[in-house]
Amino acid sequence: MTRIILLLFCLHTLHAGAQLLITDLQVEAQSDNVLRYEIDLETNVPARTYAAFEQNGQIRHSSISATGVDHQLTVYGLLAETDYELTVHAFDPSGQTTQQTVEFTTGSLPAGLVQPAATLGTSVDSLDFVSMDVLFGNNQQVQIFDRNGRTVWYQLLSVPGIPCLGYKWTKNNTLLYLHASCHTIEEIDLAGNVLRQVEVSNFPVQYYVHHEFLLNQAGNLLVLVAEGRTIDKSSVGGPADAQVVGDGFLEIDWQGNILKKWSAFDHFDPLTSVDLNNYWDEHFGPGAEDWLHANSLAIDTDGHYLLSMSIPNQIVKIHRETGEILWTLGQGGDFTILPPDAVFAGQHSVTGLGDQHYLLFDNKGGLADGAYSRTSEFVLDEAAGTATLVYTQEANQAIYTPVVGGAQRLPNGHTLTCFGQKGVTKEADENGQEVWSLNLANFSYRAYHLPTLDPAIAAPQPAAFCISPDATPFSPTVEPDGGYFTGDYIFDGLF
Repeated sequence: MTRIILLLFCLHTLHAGAQLLITDLQVEAQSDNVLRYEIDLETNVPARTYAAFEQNGQIRHSSISATGVDHQLTVYGLLAETDYELTVHAFDPSGQTTQQTVEFTTGSLPAGLVQPAATLGTSVDSLDFVSMDVLFGNNQQVQIFDRNGRTVWYQLLSVPGIPCLGYKWTKNNTLLYLHASCHTIEEIDLAGNVLRQVEVSNFPVQYYVHHEFLLNQAGNLLVLVAEGRTIDKSSVGGPADAQVVGDGFLEIDWQGNILKKWSAFDHFDPLTSVDLNNYWDEHFGPGAEDWLHANSLAIDTDGHYLLSMSIPNQIVKIHRETGEILWTLGQGGDFTILPPDAVFAGQHSVTGLGDQHYLLFDNKGGLADGAYSRTSEFVLDEAAGTATLVYTQEANQAIYTPVVGGAQRLPNGHTLTCFGQKGVTKEADENGQEVWSLNLANFSYRAYHLPTLDPAIAAPQPAAFCISPDATPFSPTVEPDGGYFTGDYIFDGLF
């Protein structure tokens, strides 16, 4: 017996009309990207459309166009030098459907696009993806690789490089990146469209955005910034006009308005600054002291902020409303690290996992000699004042990257680690044993895991869904568990 799932009941009246047709179908690669294809088509009556293709035994699809007669679609996540059969589907409000198929062959990747030197192992989920970047002077390549190490997406960016480096994937698979001499943050989607951008160089105070920028729940940007101040250090044997570069962060909207700010100068003593590494000389002048070198900012599971400062080897948790420091983890902090050899140094990429668990990339591994980098997970006991190591990736202790790098906990419980300076990314299981690796053999800032590249298909309007075990599925990619969508005039049942 057919089961009826009624989200919204609508009475439809059948009207005879013209047969739905697809016309003027054209498929062409984007002018600057051989792995993204634009699809233009027309329908003779108002309809909605989407495109689908098969890759690695999986049906991939575009987004769905709005109702109309002129349609533009984009497909991405393709492989270079590969033959494809692309099917464009159309459906109209009367329940008519039609489709048209076209074949094409993708071109070669652009010269200079770095390809993996090696890919080893297998992943539990082979349908997911990993993104890495390569930095060449003032140019950055952001790529997405499948689990066989093949490029399926890339974007060539003109960026200022160090110290204003950084890129970030959002939960919606959009890419945030910094360019134009630290002056602009831009957001693009996988189709290559610029969604929005904001100038970050017109603040009242001379801030330089660096390392980290992310979206909060309100859709505003949290950006890590450097700020220079002249400090009298004569009391500690330094110059009376020392140029000290401290860190902080801003919450800004997409019009560039500062909604909230936090500065290390308000919470730490700049007289402790001793570093002279020339990191900020270009922006703050010769001899500028890189005081704390903040390198990651994250929102903890309780909404407070996590800030990593690599020079003092500390992570601080900051109250989201008051800005007060709730605790400090690391050298001279509020917790005894257990065991003692779990002490971290020069850390990057701190994230909260919940239940007082924190994941970080430990660049130096806590060893004075024979140092190696690793990912570490600690559980904090605030009452006892302890931070206990509960996970580390020990499968390969030969990789040492004194700068950059990152760690990410995956949905399957595995951990992705980017050994940035070496350009190596590894996935390890719950026991810290390596199950997959990708070696770009080039400097890479971070790696990110992407579960899918396909856009979500959601019903934009309420609809009645009829599930019948003997019905024909509308599309193999959208069949529900236990049956199929069917029924008169049901055309918005894609999700």
